[in-house]
Amino acid sequence: MNYIKFLFLIVFVTCLQVVHAQVTIQPGTTFTVIQGTTLTVAQDMQIQSGATLNSDGIIALQAGSFYDSGTANFTSNSTLAFNGTSTQNIYNNTPLTVATLVLNNPTGLAPQGSITIADSLLLQNGIYTATATNPITFATTAANPAETNNSHIIGSALMSPRALGTNPLTFLGCGISFGADIGNVSVLRTTGNTAITNVGPGYSIAANWLVHSTNDQLTPNRNLSFSWLSALDNGRDVTAIYPYASAAPFTTYTLINDTATDVSATDPRVYFRPNISQFGRLYTLSDNKPLAVTNVVTPVVKVVGFPNPFSSELNLSITKNDNQPVQVQVIDMAGHVVVNNTYNAGNNAVITIGDMARLAAGNYLLRVYNDNFAQTLKVVKAN
Repeated sequence: MNYIKFLFLIVFVTCLQVVHAQVTIQPGTTFTVIQGTTLTVAQDMQIQSGATLNSDGIIALQAGSFYDSGTANFTSNSTLAFNGTSTQNIYNNTPLTVATLVLNNPTGLAPQGSITIADSLLLQNGIYTATATNPITFATTAANPAETNNSHIIGSALMSPRALGTNPLTFLGCGISFGADIGNVSVLRTTGNTAITNVGPGYSIAANWLVHSTNDQLTPNRNLSFSWLSALDNGRDVTAIYPYASAAPFTTYTLINDTATDVSATDPRVYFRPNISQFGRLYTLSDNKPLAVTNVVTPVVKVVGFPNPFSSELNLSITKNDNQPVQVQVIDMAGHVVVNNTYNAGNNAVITIGDMARLAAGNYLLRVYNDNFAQTLKVVKAN
C-alpha cells in the first residue's frame, strides 16, 4: 500500500487533485485544502494526533474512511464526500463539524462519533446510521435534509434550537405552522428499522419526534404535521393512522385524536393535526389504537356564550370531557385577535371575560380550544 505523508502541505491550486494512495497527516503538520480545490482520495484519510486539517474545498473519498485523531477544521465552503461502493466510515475522537456532507455509497455510513452539519447533508445513496451516543446534529444554519427510501437517516437526528418566534418550520419530518410566538424550538427525531415506540401490547411506526419550545404554554394557531417515508411504516395500516403524545418521562401515551386518518396516498406519508397548543411532548403515530394509553379523548364539548349581545363582559359556560386549560380568543371581522387569554377549566366551568367595553360595537368570532377540541361561536357587541 502506498502512503503519502505530509510534513507540511498546502494545496494552492484550484484544479482537481487526485491522490491514488492513503493520505496521512503526521503530528505537528498542517494540511490545507483551499476553496475551489477538489482533493480526491483513493484510500483512507488519516489525521493523526497533533496534526491539523484545514479545508475550505472538497475532499472526496472514493474508498476508505476518514480518521480524525487530531484537529479537523471544515469551513463554511467545505464538503466531505463519501463516494465509495464498499464500507466507508468516519472515526472521530471529538465532535466533528462539517459544512456539507455527501453520502453516495450504497453501503451507507455509520459515524463512530458525533457529527454536526453546518450547511447541508446531501443524501444521494445509502443509509446514514446515527445513535443516541453518536447523533447527527443540524446546526441553526443547516438546511432540512431531503430523504428518500434509498437514502435517509436511521437513528437520532437533532435540529438544534432555533429562534422560530411566529414563523413556520419544516424539519426532519416535523411541520409547524405560522402562529403565536413559541420562542426557540428544537426537534429530536428518532427512526429505526423496527418500532421506536412500544407501549403495552402495541407499537408505532418506526419514527417519533420530541418537539420542544422555550414557550411551552398554550399557544394559539399552531398546526403540526408529521411526515415519514414508507420505509418507516413498520407494518402499520396507513389507511387508519392515529396520533399519540407523551410527556416526560415518556412511559405513557395519550391518544390525541380519536378519528383515523388515511395517509396511504403519498410517500412520504403526511399526517396533519390542527390546533396543537402544547409542546414539550414526544409524538408518534400508529394504527387501530394499539398503544396503551391513559386518556383517549373524544371531543364531546358544549360552549355557550352569554349574554349575547354583550356590553362590558362576556360569560362562557364550558362543558367538556377533559380537565385541560382552554385558550379563548375574540376575533374581529377583519381577522384581528382582540382578546387572547388562557383559563383553567375542568369538566364544567364558567369563565368571565372582562374588559369588553373597549371593543367597538359589531360582530365577533369567539374561539375556544385546547389540544382536544376547538369550537367557534358568533357573538355580538352591543352599543
